[in-house]
Amino acid sequence: MIDIVTIRSKNKGIRVDIYRRFRNHNPSTNRVEHTKEQIGSFKLTADYSYPAELDAILEPDEIMQLKNWLADTKFAAHFNEEADTLAKFPIKMPQKLYDAYVALAEEAKKVGIDFVLNQIMLDSLLHKAKLIEQKINKLQKTPCNILERVGVQTTQIMNDEEYQRLLDPKSRVLFQAILDLKQPISKSCGEFEAIARNYGKNKERISAMQLREWAGILPDRKLKKANRWVYAAAIDLLLSHQKNPLDIAPPERVTEYWIVQYQPQFTLEQAKKEFIKL
Repeated sequence: MIDIVTIRSKNKGIRVDIYRRFRNHNPSTNRVEHTKEQIGSFKLTADYSYPAELDAILEPDEIMQLKNWLADTKFAAHFNEEADTLAKFPIKMPQKLYDAYVALAEEAKKVGIDFVLNQIMLDSLLHKAKLIEQKINKLQKTPCNILERVGVQTTQIMNDEEYQRLLDPKSRVLFQAILDLKQPISKSCGEFEAIARNYGKNKERISAMQLREWAGILPDRKLKKANRWVYAAAIDLLLSHQKNPLDIAPPERVTEYWIVQYQPQFTLEQAKKEFIKL
């Protein structure tokens, strides 16, 4: 197991120090003593990644622990919270299941797939919490607004059908079409990042692996939810290359994703007409 310690500097940002814990028996006192040794350090960056050289130092379960911590920290940033202020939310599971998750994460990494337990659990829990609040509000006259008080945008609540629609392989062909453009993938990634800024995503970094994940073509990888703005950005990118998204994906999907980004500028019918003009 590792200990993760953060040190904040006004000029250098946040430094993350990694310590490995040791459990030793002291024969003179006949007691177990705990010690720790620093094995790595890095600066916390906007993409919440860690240096590749740590892969050669950390054990598989330690890598999972570090990735979980980074996922927690990234999630907390949406609430303007710092890593050292997070509340602990322990989850217990059978040891053999946890060991299986660690082994699965190690195998996934070999083929370029991220399997981060905390990221999956946090995203799923927040989605379910939004659905529960939506159901509460339907059953009582006054909205409770519990999640909005802590900065959660409940106006973007999706029901289960809408959530599953974002996993729909029929919508993934938009990203496949981007991969099929007659230009280097790196250029497509750069164009996607530029378009993302139009949607307020100023720090988004889009990799070739990310595009392949959205396209659903990574081997043995389960589709994950992609945000609506991602589909809208894909539509904008294809339009910039004179590719008609209506010829690629189901028209109702294309229109839906585009409309979401432009309301309340347009009504539903106006948005449909404006899109057809493009």
